Amino acid sequence: MISIKQEALLGVHQHQRLQLSFAMQQAIHVLQMPSVELSLWLKEEIEENPCLEYEDTSSFFPKSSLRTRAPHSEGECAATPSLFEYVMEQARLSLSTKEDLKIAEHLAGSLDKRGFLTDSDVLPHMERVLQKMQLFDPPGIAAKSLRESLLIQLRHRNLRESFAYELIYNHYEDLLHNRLPQIAKKTKYSIEEVKKTIEEHIASLNLRPASHFFSEWTAPILPDMILTYENEIWRIEPNEECFPMFQIKVEKAQDRYYLERAHWIKKAIANRQKTLISICHYFIKIQGNYLNAESSELKPMTMQEVAEALNLHISTIARAVHEKHLFCPRGIVAMRSLFTYDLGNTTSNQSVKQLLSTLIEEENKEHPLSDEALALKISASGIPLARRTVAKYRKLQKIPSARHRRRW
Repeated sequence: MISIKQEALLGVHQHQRLQLSFAMQQAIHVLQMPSVELSLWLKEEIEENPCLEYEDTSSFFPKSSLRTRAPHSEGECAATPSLFEYVMEQARLSLSTKEDLKIAEHLAGSLDKRGFLTDSDVLPHMERVLQKMQLFDPPGIAAKSLRESLLIQLRHRNLRESFAYELIYNHYEDLLHNRLPQIAKKTKYSIEEVKKTIEEHIASLNLRPASHFFSEWTAPILPDMILTYENEIWRIEPNEECFPMFQIKVEKAQDRYYLERAHWIKKAIANRQKTLISICHYFIKIQGNYLNAESSELKPMTMQEVAEALNLHISTIARAVHEKHLFCPRGIVAMRSLFTYDLGNTTSNQSVKQLLSTLIEEENKEHPLSDEALALKISASGIPLARRTVAKYRKLQKIPSARHRRRW
């Protein structure tokens, strides 16, 4: 049987383990957060914890000579109407009854980021209003598909009777798959006439007619580490000024919890910086020429290799470089982009991707290289590569297949 004393000791040990587990989870969270997210989290902690107080600091990047852009002028910050507001403004000028305006309101609220509707958004009694909305600006909105949107845009240009309209209306699938010989055969036009129509009337159509209403604000990239190179010596500095500096006020410790948390936060951030500095030292050791812009190629370097060299777990490396950037002579570089795989002859997968892009850029577009042909060319240069690997790298770089790259 377990005595009361033993039960009490077990309870204490379990509580300590729970506290340790929670502290470790929080430390991992701090390590994984990029600068912008860490800044917001720290501000919340400082404002909620009476034992933490802001330090007076200068503006961002005083040591690194990096400067954030000046704020936009008042004119540049003028509010832009939403797609819904823009469409409804036109609806109020075009529709006369409350019932039609109510339908227009439903349809305008159902438009996606492209400006399109789904069939489920449109009931039979709404079709009449929908046809009027398809005359609205921007051309191509309120369509149920990309094909319909392209046809609407051509009607806006008074090209309903054109060959371009016929191509999209009757030969849409062939167009998508670049089957120009089949189109020429079916339409009795030459391939050159088909190409000319596509270039003059179809290539300029908007695939996402409402996209400019949804241009999302992108948070600025703040480098977590600053690497400078002077007189053949590297210097590594944590970019501490991209998040608020704070100090611990022991005299304000009315609650032990807040004081312990304040010390823990300070320690967690110090450990975060120490880990990032260690990783950057290894980056310089392996990728120094790339970071210094002396070379355009990365050397093979994996997360497992870095983890073993620094005596850390690979998951710690993955979390440490997650969405983080460093500033170096090359510019701002994503830490994760520095990892590559060895493909033989000390060639990295990044180099292979560059070689693949070059081969495709230089190919005869009338007879583009298949993935198999590309794999043979790359292998002939001394880098063994399978066809499926070529296909994978091509898709990662958003390069279409040979069939879709072909120019007739």
